[in-house]
Amino acid sequence: MATSTQSRFALALARGTGLTYAACLAWSIAEVGANNNLGLMPATSNCPTNAAGTACVYGTPEAGAAAAAALIMSAPQYSGIRGSIGNGTVAQLWAIATSPFHLGAAGLAAAGGVDPYYVKRFTQLGYTLPGGGGASSVPPPAAPAPSGGSTVSGPTLATFLGMAGSTVLTSALVLTAAAKYAKINGGSYGPAYQGASNSIQSALQPWIGTELGSVPFNVDASGHNTGALVVPAPGQSPNTPRGSLVPDIGSAIAGLPAALGGVLGSLLVNGAVLVVVLVLAYKGLEILVEPA
Repeated sequence: MATSTQSRFALALARGTGLTYAACLAWSIAEVGANNNLGLMPATSNCPTNAAGTACVYGTPEAGAAAAAALIMSAPQYSGIRGSIGNGTVAQLWAIATSPFHLGAAGLAAAGGVDPYYVKRFTQLGYTLPGGGGASSVPPPAAPAPSGGSTVSGPTLATFLGMAGSTVLTSALVLTAAAKYAKINGGSYGPAYQGASNSIQSALQPWIGTELGSVPFNVDASGHNTGALVVPAPGQSPNTPRGSLVPDIGSAIAGLPAALGGVLGSLLVNGAVLVVVLVLAYKGLEILVEPA
Protein backbone atom coordinates (compact mmCIF):
# COMPACT_ATOMS: atom_id res chain seq x y z
CA MET A 1 0.00 0.00 0.00
CA ALA A 2 1.40 3.38 -1.01
CA THR A 3 1.72 6.16 1.53
CA SER A 4 0.32 9.63 0.95
CA THR A 5 3.85 10.95 0.42
CA GLN A 6 4.60 8.29 -2.18
CA SER A 7 1.34 9.00 -4.00
CA ARG A 8 1.98 12.75 -4.07
CA PHE A 9 5.55 12.21 -5.21
CA ALA A 10 4.43 9.83 -7.99
CA LEU A 11 1.74 12.20 -9.26
CA ALA A 12 4.18 15.12 -9.39
CA LEU A 13 6.85 12.95 -11.06
CA ALA A 14 4.34 11.78 -13.69
CA ARG A 15 3.42 15.38 -14.45
CA GLY A 16 7.07 16.36 -14.71
CA THR A 17 8.20 13.52 -16.95
CA GLY A 18 5.28 12.05 -18.88
CA LEU A 19 5.82 8.61 -17.33
CA THR A 20 2.63 6.92 -16.17
CA TYR A 21 1.47 7.50 -12.63
CA ALA A 22 1.55 3.74 -12.01
CA ALA A 23 5.19 3.48 -13.12
CA CYS A 24 6.16 6.48 -11.01
CA LEU A 25 4.37 5.04 -7.99
CA ALA A 26 6.08 1.64 -8.34
CA TRP A 27 9.46 3.35 -8.73
CA SER A 28 8.89 5.57 -5.69
CA ILE A 29 7.81 2.61 -3.55
CA ALA A 30 11.04 0.83 -4.53
CA GLU A 31 13.15 3.72 -3.22
CA VAL A 32 13.62 5.61 0.06
CA GLY A 33 14.16 9.20 1.20
CA ALA A 34 12.44 12.10 2.94
CA ASN A 35 10.17 13.55 0.23
CA ASN A 36 12.79 12.07 -2.10
CA ASN A 37 11.36 8.76 -3.20
CA LEU A 38 14.03 8.13 -5.84
CA GLY A 39 16.85 8.65 -3.35
CA LEU A 40 18.59 11.50 -5.19
CA MET A 41 22.06 12.25 -3.88
CA PRO A 42 23.91 15.61 -3.64
CA ALA A 43 26.31 14.72 -6.45
CA THR A 44 23.54 14.22 -9.01
CA SER A 45 20.78 16.66 -8.17
CA ASN A 46 19.77 20.07 -6.92
CA CYS A 47 19.98 19.11 -3.27
CA PRO A 48 19.28 21.12 -0.12
CA THR A 49 22.15 21.37 2.37
CA ASN A 50 22.89 17.82 3.37
CA ALA A 51 25.76 15.59 4.47
CA ALA A 52 27.76 14.06 1.63
CA GLY A 53 26.82 10.49 0.86
CA THR A 54 23.27 10.74 2.21
CA ALA A 55 20.03 11.26 0.32
CA CYS A 56 18.77 14.80 -0.25
CA VAL A 57 15.97 15.98 2.03
CA TYR A 58 13.23 18.09 0.42
CA GLY A 59 10.47 20.07 2.09
CA THR A 60 7.60 18.46 0.17
CA PRO A 61 7.07 15.42 -2.09
CA GLU A 62 6.43 17.83 -4.97
CA ALA A 63 9.82 19.53 -4.47
CA GLY A 64 11.57 16.17 -4.44
CA ALA A 65 9.69 15.05 -7.54
CA ALA A 66 10.60 18.27 -9.38
CA ALA A 67 14.31 17.65 -8.70
CA ALA A 68 13.95 14.02 -9.79
CA ALA A 69 12.10 14.98 -12.97
CA ALA A 70 14.76 17.54 -13.89
CA LEU A 71 17.45 14.86 -13.54
CA ILE A 72 15.51 12.16 -15.40
CA MET A 73 14.74 14.46 -18.34
CA SER A 74 18.34 15.62 -18.78
CA ALA A 75 20.96 13.14 -17.55
CA PRO A 76 22.34 10.65 -20.10
CA GLN A 77 22.04 7.65 -17.80
CA TYR A 78 18.24 8.05 -17.90
CA SER A 79 17.97 8.16 -21.71
CA GLY A 80 16.42 4.71 -21.90
CA ILE A 81 13.74 5.73 -19.43
CA ARG A 82 13.02 8.89 -21.44
CA GLY A 83 12.70 6.68 -24.51
CA SER A 84 9.90 4.72 -22.83
CA ILE A 85 7.71 7.80 -22.29
CA GLY A 86 4.43 7.29 -24.11
CA ASN A 87 4.56 3.50 -23.76
CA GLY A 88 2.71 1.48 -21.16
CA THR A 89 3.53 1.12 -17.48
CA VAL A 90 5.23 -2.29 -17.80
CA ALA A 91 7.42 -1.04 -20.66
CA GLN A 92 8.46 1.93 -18.51
CA LEU A 93 9.24 -0.28 -15.51
CA TRP A 94 11.33 -2.48 -17.80
CA ALA A 95 13.21 0.63 -18.97
CA ILE A 96 13.91 1.51 -15.32
CA ALA A 97 15.11 -2.02 -14.58
CA THR A 98 17.45 -1.98 -17.60
CA SER A 99 18.79 1.54 -17.03
CA PRO A 100 22.38 2.06 -15.82
CA PHE A 101 21.49 4.90 -13.42
CA HIS A 102 21.66 2.60 -10.37
CA LEU A 103 24.47 0.11 -11.06
CA GLY A 104 26.39 2.09 -13.65
CA ALA A 105 27.14 0.77 -17.13
CA ALA A 106 29.72 -1.77 -15.98
CA GLY A 107 27.60 -3.01 -13.07
CA LEU A 108 24.54 -3.36 -15.28
CA ALA A 109 26.51 -5.32 -17.86
CA ALA A 110 27.87 -7.60 -15.12
CA ALA A 111 24.29 -8.25 -13.96
CA GLY A 112 23.29 -9.36 -17.46
CA GLY A 113 21.78 -6.05 -18.55
CA VAL A 114 19.01 -6.07 -15.96
CA ASP A 115 19.11 -4.64 -12.44
CA PRO A 116 17.91 -7.52 -10.20
CA TYR A 117 16.84 -5.16 -7.44
CA TYR A 118 14.21 -3.41 -9.56
CA VAL A 119 13.00 -6.65 -11.16
CA LYS A 120 12.47 -8.04 -7.65
CA ARG A 121 10.73 -4.93 -6.31
CA PHE A 122 8.44 -4.46 -9.33
CA THR A 123 7.57 -8.16 -9.29
CA GLN A 124 6.67 -7.88 -5.60
CA LEU A 125 4.28 -5.09 -6.57
CA GLY A 126 2.48 -7.44 -8.96
CA TYR A 127 4.08 -6.54 -12.30
CA THR A 128 5.30 -9.21 -14.70
CA LEU A 129 8.52 -8.11 -16.39
CA PRO A 130 10.51 -9.84 -19.16
CA GLY A 131 13.19 -12.09 -17.69
CA GLY A 132 16.93 -11.59 -18.27
CA GLY A 133 18.85 -10.69 -21.39
CA GLY A 134 18.57 -6.90 -21.26
CA ALA A 135 16.29 -4.50 -23.07
CA SER A 136 17.87 -5.08 -26.49
CA SER A 137 17.17 -8.82 -26.58
CA VAL A 138 13.86 -8.96 -24.70
CA PRO A 139 11.41 -6.36 -26.04
CA PRO A 140 8.91 -4.76 -23.67
CA PRO A 141 5.48 -6.42 -23.75
CA ALA A 142 3.00 -4.83 -26.12
CA ALA A 143 0.04 -2.85 -24.81
CA PRO A 144 -3.26 -4.80 -24.73
CA ALA A 145 -5.45 -4.52 -27.81
CA PRO A 146 -8.41 -2.14 -27.51
CA SER A 147 -11.76 -3.73 -26.84
CA GLY A 148 -15.30 -2.53 -26.41
CA GLY A 149 -16.84 0.70 -25.23
CA SER A 150 -16.39 2.78 -28.40
CA THR A 151 -19.16 5.30 -29.01
CA VAL A 152 -17.36 7.43 -31.62
CA SER A 153 -17.28 6.57 -35.32
CA GLY A 154 -13.63 7.13 -36.11
CA PRO A 155 -10.33 7.12 -34.21
CA THR A 156 -10.65 7.29 -30.45
CA LEU A 157 -8.33 7.77 -27.50
CA ALA A 158 -8.92 4.11 -26.59
CA THR A 159 -7.42 3.06 -29.93
CA PHE A 160 -4.48 5.44 -29.59
CA LEU A 161 -3.61 4.21 -26.07
CA GLY A 162 -4.39 0.55 -26.83
CA MET A 163 -6.85 0.36 -23.94
CA ALA A 164 -10.43 -0.78 -23.44
CA GLY A 165 -13.00 1.76 -24.59
CA SER A 166 -14.77 1.53 -21.24
CA THR A 167 -11.69 2.82 -19.38
CA VAL A 168 -12.37 6.23 -17.86
CA LEU A 169 -10.02 9.10 -18.74
CA THR A 170 -8.05 10.33 -15.74
CA SER A 171 -5.44 13.05 -15.27
CA ALA A 172 -2.72 10.38 -15.35
CA LEU A 173 -4.00 9.03 -18.68
CA VAL A 174 -4.07 12.58 -20.07
CA LEU A 175 -0.34 12.81 -19.33
CA THR A 176 0.28 9.41 -20.90
CA ALA A 177 -1.63 10.31 -24.07
CA ALA A 178 0.06 13.71 -24.36
CA ALA A 179 3.52 12.17 -23.92
CA LYS A 180 2.88 9.47 -26.52
CA TYR A 181 1.45 11.96 -29.03
CA ALA A 182 4.33 14.39 -28.47
CA LYS A 183 6.90 11.64 -28.91
CA ILE A 184 5.38 10.65 -32.28
CA ASN A 185 4.68 14.14 -33.61
CA GLY A 186 7.21 16.33 -31.78
CA GLY A 187 10.31 14.14 -31.89
CA SER A 188 12.82 13.99 -29.06
CA TYR A 189 12.28 16.05 -25.91
CA GLY A 190 12.51 19.76 -26.71
CA PRO A 191 10.31 22.77 -27.62
CA ALA A 192 8.36 20.90 -30.32
CA TYR A 193 7.78 17.93 -28.00
CA GLN A 194 6.70 20.16 -25.12
CA GLY A 195 4.40 22.22 -27.35
CA ALA A 196 2.68 19.12 -28.69
CA SER A 197 2.34 17.68 -25.18
CA ASN A 198 0.88 20.87 -23.72
CA SER A 199 -1.60 21.17 -26.58
CA ILE A 200 -2.96 17.65 -26.09
CA GLN A 201 -3.09 18.05 -22.30
CA SER A 202 -5.19 21.21 -22.65
CA ALA A 203 -7.50 19.69 -25.24
CA LEU A 204 -8.11 16.53 -23.18
CA GLN A 205 -8.86 18.29 -19.88
CA PRO A 206 -12.61 18.78 -20.65
CA TRP A 207 -12.89 15.06 -21.42
CA ILE A 208 -11.64 13.82 -18.02
CA GLY A 209 -14.20 11.41 -16.57
CA THR A 210 -15.31 10.26 -20.05
CA GLU A 211 -14.80 6.72 -21.31
CA LEU A 212 -11.84 6.50 -23.72
CA GLY A 213 -14.07 5.02 -26.42
CA SER A 214 -16.12 8.23 -26.39
CA VAL A 215 -13.15 10.59 -26.75
CA PRO A 216 -12.34 11.38 -30.41
CA PHE A 217 -8.61 11.35 -31.12
CA ASN A 218 -7.95 12.00 -34.78
CA VAL A 219 -4.63 10.41 -35.68
CA ASP A 220 -3.75 7.75 -38.22
CA ALA A 221 -2.69 4.19 -37.43
CA SER A 222 0.85 5.39 -36.74
CA GLY A 223 -0.31 8.13 -34.36
CA HIS A 224 0.39 11.02 -36.76
CA ASN A 225 -1.84 14.03 -37.39
CA THR A 226 -4.67 13.85 -39.92
CA GLY A 227 -6.67 16.65 -41.53
CA ALA A 228 -9.03 16.89 -38.54
CA LEU A 229 -8.55 18.43 -35.10
CA VAL A 230 -6.77 15.87 -32.96
CA VAL A 231 -9.10 16.41 -29.99
CA PRO A 232 -12.31 18.32 -30.79
CA ALA A 233 -13.97 20.03 -27.84
CA PRO A 234 -17.01 18.28 -26.32
CA GLY A 235 -19.99 19.17 -28.48
CA GLN A 236 -17.91 19.72 -31.63
CA SER A 237 -18.15 17.30 -34.52
CA PRO A 238 -15.64 14.47 -34.01
CA ASN A 239 -14.39 15.09 -37.55
CA THR A 240 -14.05 18.88 -37.39
CA PRO A 241 -11.38 19.77 -39.97
CA ARG A 242 -8.47 21.96 -39.05
CA GLY A 243 -8.99 25.59 -40.06
CA SER A 244 -12.56 24.96 -41.26
CA LEU A 245 -14.55 28.07 -42.15
CA VAL A 246 -17.75 29.00 -40.31
CA PRO A 247 -20.34 31.48 -41.58
CA ASP A 248 -20.25 33.92 -38.74
CA ILE A 249 -17.24 35.71 -37.27
CA GLY A 250 -18.49 35.27 -33.71
CA SER A 251 -18.58 31.50 -34.15
CA ALA A 252 -15.18 31.57 -35.78
CA ILE A 253 -13.64 33.44 -32.85
CA ALA A 254 -15.36 31.14 -30.36
CA GLY A 255 -14.03 28.06 -32.15
CA LEU A 256 -10.47 29.20 -32.63
CA PRO A 257 -9.16 28.40 -29.13
CA ALA A 258 -10.13 24.74 -29.50
CA ALA A 259 -8.71 24.60 -33.01
CA LEU A 260 -5.43 26.11 -31.87
CA GLY A 261 -5.18 23.95 -28.79
CA GLY A 262 -6.66 24.91 -25.43
CA VAL A 263 -5.00 27.60 -23.32
CA LEU A 264 -2.49 28.60 -26.00
CA GLY A 265 -5.29 29.05 -28.51
CA SER A 266 -7.27 31.22 -26.11
CA LEU A 267 -4.26 33.46 -25.47
CA LEU A 268 -3.57 33.87 -29.20
CA VAL A 269 -7.18 34.66 -30.04
CA ASN A 270 -7.65 37.07 -27.14
CA GLY A 271 -4.40 38.82 -28.05
CA ALA A 272 -5.46 39.21 -31.68
CA VAL A 273 -8.86 40.59 -30.71
CA LEU A 274 -7.22 43.10 -28.34
CA VAL A 275 -4.91 44.33 -31.12
CA VAL A 276 -7.85 44.87 -33.47
CA VAL A 277 -9.77 46.79 -30.80
CA LEU A 278 -6.77 49.03 -30.04
CA VAL A 279 -6.19 49.78 -33.73
CA LEU A 280 -9.84 50.69 -34.26
CA ALA A 281 -9.82 52.89 -31.16
CA TYR A 282 -6.67 54.68 -32.37
CA LYS A 283 -8.18 55.26 -35.80
CA GLY A 284 -11.35 56.61 -34.20
CA LEU A 285 -9.27 59.02 -32.08
CA GLU A 286 -7.46 60.22 -35.22
CA ILE A 287 -10.77 61.09 -36.82
CA LEU A 288 -11.95 62.99 -33.74
CA VAL A 289 -8.84 65.18 -33.49
CA GLU A 290 -8.24 65.69 -37.23
CA PRO A 291 -8.28 69.43 -38.11
CA ALA A 292 -11.35 70.66 -40.04
